[in-house]
Amino acid sequence: MSSEQKQVIRKASNDSTIINLSSRVLNENEVSVLSKGLKFIPTTNALDVVKVKSDLVEWERRMRLKEYFYGKEDKEEKESRP
Repeated sequence: MSSEQKQVIRKASNDSTIINLSSRVLNENEVSVLSKGLKFIPTTNALDVVKVKSDLVEWERRMRLKEYFYGKEDKEEKESRP
């Protein structure tokens, strides 16, 4: 396919049109996802509770460190100036 050609795919089930401007040929799964539209948001049914808890603990630690060290760099810079 040359750079000026484009692939036009019409999906009969929901009457959507996909225009592929790239040189890559889309497979059936890619066309299926694209035909769902721009507002389609894939979601997962399973939630990894361990990962969520781990992320929250990590975030909490970062927030506590930011709170603890807030403004300390400014004080050290002022003290080190002649």
